Amino acid sequence: MNQRNILSNARLEWIGTGKIDRDDRFFALEWPVERAIDPLVESVKKAGLLDPLWVIGKGRGQYRLVDGFRRLAAARVAHLAKVPAMVLESTVDTLELYKARLARPGKILSAVEASRVIERLGEQLDMSDKQLAEVFLPVLGLGSSIKILAETRRLDRLEDPVARFCAGSGVGLREASLWAQFPGEGQQAILQLVLALKPGRNLLRSYLQLLSEISLRESLPVQDILADRRIRDIVLDPQKSCSGGREIVHGILRRRRNPLMEKIEEDFHSVRKALELPEQVSLEPPPFFEGHRIKVAFEIGSRRELEKKALGLVQASRKPQASRLFSALGAPPEKKRTEK
Repeated sequence: MNQRNILSNARLEWIGTGKIDRDDRFFALEWPVERAIDPLVESVKKAGLLDPLWVIGKGRGQYRLVDGFRRLAAARVAHLAKVPAMVLESTVDTLELYKARLARPGKILSAVEASRVIERLGEQLDMSDKQLAEVFLPVLGLGSSIKILAETRRLDRLEDPVARFCAGSGVGLREASLWAQFPGEGQQAILQLVLALKPGRNLLRSYLQLLSEISLRESLPVQDILADRRIRDIVLDPQKSCSGGREIVHGILRRRRNPLMEKIEEDFHSVRKALELPEQVSLEPPPFFEGHRIKVAFEIGSRRELEKKALGLVQASRKPQASRLFSALGAPPEKKRTEK
């Protein structure tokens, strides 16, 4: 059933805001409901509610809200006595209502919001794990596997401030699930790091994975790992946080996870310098020094420049240090060529 079918037998009415149950949030998708309503309040004060709410009658002149939780919160703050609402038939299927709401333009839920909706459906509609995975996960764009369902449920372990941040910032399921594996104090310590450094999705995931591995190997709580003076100096200094702080912290964590990393970096840079490469030719190691592939980059403006740089690279490749460049990254020794 699509939105048009759901609204086909609905009637438009003006309903007092006090007659709509503000505590019944079964159909709420956004969380927290009142998040970022200030701009909406200003709009409502000027023009009222342009998009009617969806409600279902509960009897005795009371209504259950189906769609428009943020709009209703804004209307109450704006002291509107009545709001326009589409009164739906009470026989409309609950799951179809959820599907129609999610299909509305701009309705994209964060992983935390999706996990709360799934928990609500499982409890109140008595849906099995199989039904939730096969019927409802696809509606949320999360696939249809029991494994993903388990991952979404893990998000209920998030501390409230962390859950609110993840919901408001759209933190992905994978990253939020990794975050949820830490105890409460550790989650809060990571939140302080993230608020200061504002890492992107990939970097956040790497932080969480590194912290998990370090914590496990050293048997230390994550808050103790983040108490490292070098990390704290960056987190507490806004200027350092904005000017390369994310990458510096990432490097500190990578080296702590792999104590040999610093030596690998030193060896690579030392050998690269000894090769005496042509001017403006760069050799870049693989990301995080993981792997054996090296990137060669240079710019040319003529055939002569191409020839000069190519010859310089050939000469560098014949030096003994060239093999050490790859061995520094852990590449296996090259097999000696046999004369035919």
